[in-house]
Amino acid sequence: MNTHQTFHGETGAAEDWAQRIQVVRGQFEVSVRPGLLPGEVLQANEAVRQGKTEDAAALLSQDLLSKLERVVEGDPPATDLCLILARLLFDCKLYDRAEPWYRRVLEHYEHAILFHHMAQICARDRTRWTEAVAYGRRACAADPENIEFMCDLAGNLMRSGPVEEGMALFLEARDLAPDDVTVGGMCLWNQHYLPGEDPEAIFQSYCHLAQFHAPASRSRKSHANDRDPERRIRVGFISPDFRDHSVGHAFEPFLDGIHCDRLETFGYGYVKDPDAVTARFQEKFDCYRAVRSLSFQAIADRVEQDRIDILVAYGGHSEDNCLAVLAIHPAPIQVDYGGMDTSGMSQIAYRLTDEVLDPPDLPRRYVEELVYLPGGVLSLRPPIYSPLVGPLPAQRNGYLTFGSFNNNVKINAMVLEMWAGVLRACDQSRLILKFPGASDAGVCDYYLAQLARRGVSKERVTIYGLLSDYAHLDLYNQVDLALDTYPYNGCITLQEGLWMGVPPVTLVGESWVSRMGLAVLTRVGFEHYAATDPAEYVVKALQSARDLDTLAALRSSLRERMITSPLCDPARLARDLEQAFRTMWRRWCRESVSP
Repeated sequence: MNTHQTFHGETGAAEDWAQRIQVVRGQFEVSVRPGLLPGEVLQANEAVRQGKTEDAAALLSQDLLSKLERVVEGDPPATDLCLILARLLFDCKLYDRAEPWYRRVLEHYEHAILFHHMAQICARDRTRWTEAVAYGRRACAADPENIEFMCDLAGNLMRSGPVEEGMALFLEARDLAPDDVTVGGMCLWNQHYLPGEDPEAIFQSYCHLAQFHAPASRSRKSHANDRDPERRIRVGFISPDFRDHSVGHAFEPFLDGIHCDRLETFGYGYVKDPDAVTARFQEKFDCYRAVRSLSFQAIADRVEQDRIDILVAYGGHSEDNCLAVLAIHPAPIQVDYGGMDTSGMSQIAYRLTDEVLDPPDLPRRYVEELVYLPGGVLSLRPPIYSPLVGPLPAQRNGYLTFGSFNNNVKINAMVLEMWAGVLRACDQSRLILKFPGASDAGVCDYYLAQLARRGVSKERVTIYGLLSDYAHLDLYNQVDLALDTYPYNGCITLQEGLWMGVPPVTLVGESWVSRMGLAVLTRVGFEHYAATDPAEYVVKALQSARDLDTLAALRSSLRERMITSPLCDPARLARDLEQAFRTMWRRWCRESVSP
């Protein structure tokens, strides 16, 4: 927000307010009467202009805000002061403090941007998705062709339950801005949460995005790396998810099992909010660089200076990804690891996968060459502290309890139909859901109503929100059988369930994300829990539910089976990756030409 003092508009009355405010490039510019703003506010505004938000936050002390609250209470129409404080606090990420000032403004003046900011505040809280959607709808109603407002509302809709409505809004935004890489990326990512999407169209869309936003013309033409095929290879991994995140947890076993005499590992952490897991990663890489503050060009320069031989983008087109670094091609060999689709980029030569996730007999929709890891790409770092596996709940309850702890954005109408079909056919059975947004009562009410429409009363459904890691695992001791989502299967969630003795029923499709459940089950020898269509999904769930003795015996043996499986063998994963990297490196040394 830009604020500047002027010598006109001698009153702060609400009727003058709209005449003294302008919106320039999405930011408010407010002309205020002389003497209205305390010096600390002016200094804070200047600090925000310069990007020094920590300095601005220090100036906006609670004592100052309390004094200004008394000023506003005595002069309620001082809307300009309220807005200035609201936006400064928002820019300083002091969202709790910003919210009451926005509310004061909205008592006298309504604007699409104000609704949008309130939606962002509610969404950041992660417990108020219903409010975020309500404010987002008002923002879009006031400015119906604003792409940013549309995409934020679409994302909040998907997190609050109606994923189909959210996806329709994403598609509308893409149609209005067909060349916007951010909108296109968000649209493609969210399409994976709904069944029936055309995989060939998604592939072509990724290639289109890459052609226009990561063209090969940006690539560095040559690399001066030492072409000794048997030397120690310098491998760099770049990701925003070296933190407490499912992507980070899936990658960590590789660092636990690696042979440092064969590979020298570099981590490039584009991490927005580092945490304890980030600190753990820093210790496990041979060299870790926090690169969040750098431009993509500067990161690419750093990779080249580090003489990285193989640069691995971990997580593909995930939110906040660093594929723009690989577009510059700072390393001679570049690899996708963990991306749920093709990068679409010719600069990325290889994709690490396995024959379950990407069977050779299915249509190939990747620009990268597929490299199959014999033991699979999936892995689990068993929790250091976890509850003991309890007895089968059905044997003490007298009824079956099904469960899904997947993120609710993966729950669509087709999934609800399958789950309802299982519960309707299994007398007195219960369903436990757990997902982060469940602390919002409106979100829970949405799912309860959807299941009730399908014949499952709300008394049979319990929904949990965020829990501690230990309590999250312990909740599996209330679940007899897990029900997976589709088309976006669970991954870490399914492995955690198996660790706690709870097998999942999963539905298998053609896409990478819809084969994740099968990939997990294959590594522990339980492929028979995977269904090929919705009807078989319901049948398999019911068959398991009717054989409690088998389910109980399986429960008591699953953890040992997990420990001895490829999923919990970090040395196996490291060995497979080391061999894959060595093969890539030898090939490059053989085929490349010195500059």
